[in-house]
Amino acid sequence: MDLAPRSILVVALHPGWVKTDMGTSAADIEVGESVSGMRNVITNLGPQNTGCLINYDGVEIPW
Repeated sequence: MDLAPRSILVVALHPGWVKTDMGTSAADIEVGESVSGMRNVITNLGPQNTGCLINYDGVEIPW
Protein backbone atom coordinates (compact mmCIF):
# COMPACT_ATOMS: atom_id res chain seq x y z
CA MET A 1 0.00 0.00 0.00
CA ASP A 2 2.82 2.38 0.83
CA LEU A 3 4.45 1.93 -2.57
CA ALA A 4 1.33 1.97 -4.77
CA PRO A 5 1.26 5.79 -5.09
CA ARG A 6 4.75 5.53 -6.59
CA SER A 7 3.60 2.81 -9.05
CA ILE A 8 5.87 0.21 -7.41
CA LEU A 9 4.61 -3.37 -7.53
CA VAL A 10 5.72 -5.95 -4.98
CA VAL A 11 5.40 -9.67 -5.72
CA ALA A 12 7.12 -12.88 -4.68
CA LEU A 13 8.28 -15.08 -7.54
CA HIS A 14 8.64 -18.84 -7.18
CA PRO A 15 11.29 -20.10 -9.63
CA GLY A 16 9.98 -23.66 -9.57
CA TRP A 17 12.01 -26.75 -8.74
CA VAL A 18 15.03 -26.03 -10.91
CA LYS A 19 17.86 -28.36 -11.95
CA THR A 20 20.73 -26.74 -10.07
CA ASP A 21 23.23 -27.90 -7.46
CA MET A 22 20.60 -27.28 -4.80
CA GLY A 23 17.62 -28.55 -6.84
CA THR A 24 19.57 -31.59 -8.06
CA SER A 25 19.12 -33.37 -11.36
CA ALA A 26 15.80 -34.75 -10.07
CA ALA A 27 14.19 -31.29 -10.35
CA ASP A 28 11.38 -30.59 -12.82
CA ILE A 29 12.74 -27.79 -15.01
CA GLU A 30 15.93 -26.36 -16.49
CA VAL A 31 17.34 -23.00 -15.44
CA GLY A 32 16.49 -21.41 -18.80
CA GLU A 33 12.82 -22.37 -18.53
CA SER A 34 12.59 -20.91 -15.03
CA VAL A 35 14.31 -17.66 -15.98
CA SER A 36 12.30 -17.27 -19.18
CA GLY A 37 9.06 -17.84 -17.31
CA MET A 38 9.91 -15.38 -14.54
CA ARG A 39 10.90 -12.74 -17.10
CA ASN A 40 7.53 -13.22 -18.80
CA VAL A 41 5.72 -12.90 -15.45
CA ILE A 42 7.62 -9.69 -14.66
CA THR A 43 6.82 -8.25 -18.08
CA ASN A 44 3.09 -8.82 -17.57
CA LEU A 45 2.77 -7.63 -13.97
CA GLY A 46 0.08 -5.10 -13.11
CA PRO A 47 -1.32 -3.47 -9.98
CA GLN A 48 -3.63 -6.46 -9.47
CA ASN A 49 -0.56 -8.63 -8.79
CA THR A 50 0.79 -6.64 -5.83
CA GLY A 51 1.15 -8.87 -2.79
CA CYS A 52 0.85 -12.09 -4.80
CA LEU A 53 3.05 -15.16 -4.88
CA ILE A 54 3.43 -16.13 -8.53
CA ASN A 55 4.97 -19.28 -9.97
CA TYR A 56 7.48 -19.03 -12.83
CA ASP A 57 4.73 -20.17 -15.22
CA GLY A 58 2.43 -17.29 -14.25
CA VAL A 59 0.10 -19.27 -11.99
CA GLU A 60 -0.73 -17.48 -8.74
CA ILE A 61 0.05 -19.56 -5.66
CA PRO A 62 -2.33 -19.04 -2.74
CA TRP A 63 -0.65 -17.92 0.48
